[in-house]
Amino acid sequence: MSMQGYYVAVEGPIGVGKTTVAKKLGELWNAAFVAERVDDNPLLAPFYEAPEENAFHLQLYFLIQRSEQQRRILAHRKEGMVVSDYILAKDDLFARLVLAPRRYKLYQDVSRELSPANVRPDVVVYLRAGVNALMGRIRERGRDYEKKMDEGYLARVVEAYGTFFASYDRTPVIAVDTETVDLSHDEKALLALANKVGEAAWASRPSAGPGGSEDPDE
Repeated sequence: MSMQGYYVAVEGPIGVGKTTVAKKLGELWNAAFVAERVDDNPLLAPFYEAPEENAFHLQLYFLIQRSEQQRRILAHRKEGMVVSDYILAKDDLFARLVLAPRRYKLYQDVSRELSPANVRPDVVVYLRAGVNALMGRIRERGRDYEKKMDEGYLARVVEAYGTFFASYDRTPVIAVDTETVDLSHDEKALLALANKVGEAAWASRPSAGPGGSEDPDE
């Protein structure tokens, strides 16, 4: 099945393996890959050290960055296929989680002024794992800026993702429990997921295939 013209996003809480899985799916489909830039983000370490003081600046940084990336995703999809390791809606999810009400209102105002193009994925892969498993993975990958991450904060992130995807109906969602399915090392599991994604994408938007022209952007 050709995936020409489709956009697939991989989502899930911190440490669940979004980037690894998104890269592997992109390689299977020979797709362009757009990654959330975190390793060179100068505001993540200050945020984990003092969340209340740095949350607003961090959210604005991500908003500006992702606004530019949405334009790249749109361009890539018009040329072929694209896979990303996030969806734009996560910005609001995290903003609600970390910002006080007045700052959240200001964030919303800035977001509306920037008016980033929201390129809706054809399918979202939602990766799940419990807090203990995620904390173990975070410790194992050893990123300096995550060393001061609070387990309570991660638990709130996991809960927020669960609540978000419980009512998310804008595109098909394929949920994977990464504590029982190892997509990073099990090639058969990865291929099975790729087949499910392809079927869901085609069923959702068949005219996006070869010769198709339907545009789902909002």
